[in-house]
Amino acid sequence: MNNPIINFFDVKSYLDHKHISYATEGSNTSGPDWINIDCIFCNDNNKHLGINLENNALNCWRCGGKNIVKLVQLIEDCNWSGALAVMEKFQNYNKPERFFVPERIPAGEVKIPKEFKRVGEGKPFSHYHLNRFLTVRGFDPYQTPKEREIYYSGFWGVEYKFRILFPVYIQRRLITFMTRDVTGKTSKPYIACNPKDEIVPIKHTLYGYDDVLPSSTVILVEGPIDQWKLGRGSLATWGTGWTMEQVALLRSLQPKKVYTLFDSEEIAQESAKRLSKAIWFCDTENLYLDDKKDPGELTLEEGKELIRGLIK
Repeated sequence: MNNPIINFFDVKSYLDHKHISYATEGSNTSGPDWINIDCIFCNDNNKHLGINLENNALNCWRCGGKNIVKLVQLIEDCNWSGALAVMEKFQNYNKPERFFVPERIPAGEVKIPKEFKRVGEGKPFSHYHLNRFLTVRGFDPYQTPKEREIYYSGFWGVEYKFRILFPVYIQRRLITFMTRDVTGKTSKPYIACNPKDEIVPIKHTLYGYDDVLPSSTVILVEGPIDQWKLGRGSLATWGTGWTMEQVALLRSLQPKKVYTLFDSEEIAQESAKRLSKAIWFCDTENLYLDDKKDPGELTLEEGKELIRGLIK
């Protein structure tokens, strides 16, 4: 389960709060890391529903495997989102170490789709939409390709037409990528690498990983444009929906401190707070911009000044 609310749900505290009794030993108990309750799914009254305290997996000796969110739904008589809201009130961030072990990266490397060309290399072609996309966001369309590895599709292709490609490297290997529409006229602004082609899922990665020095201060932002504005020392989580795999990857850098700088909207700030709590292995601090919606609205000079002030 990649949802941090589910991963960190403290089921024992929740059951205590609801005055629901559970067994920690006995003939029906599943093991040392399990507790058992009466199964609400099959109306059992002999503690047949086992709950794993490490990963919140459920299994009933009578009716089989179940889902922890479904259990809370039945207890609370609410929908899925309502159950998650309840579970968020019972979080335990002292979870077992295994949640923070970076996954092993399989061999291989992703290939850039043929419709994308490296900007600034080879025969020039029209970059009108790309140049406008960069200029509106405060980037020099002629200087930025010299500083960043930028791929652009232009008129070519169907799925990736008029898109910029953000390559994702870990240990100098291209393992996946994300693309962004530059016209503002599509219903799908972002399209990631096809899951069957990527080496590691995009939501298990942090954009800018290879440019961060081990044991340094890190700033976490949402998107690649935010990361461009701050530069080296910042990492993008690909939106507010961060994953435990990203936390594990962050830990592999052994940062001395981590700042979260998500968008100023309430939902983004709440996600940033949960992320800070999940990063137990170093000091954290939540930041937001008073006068701007998100870091992508900063000028390049403001971004450099901000990161210089944080990384001392």
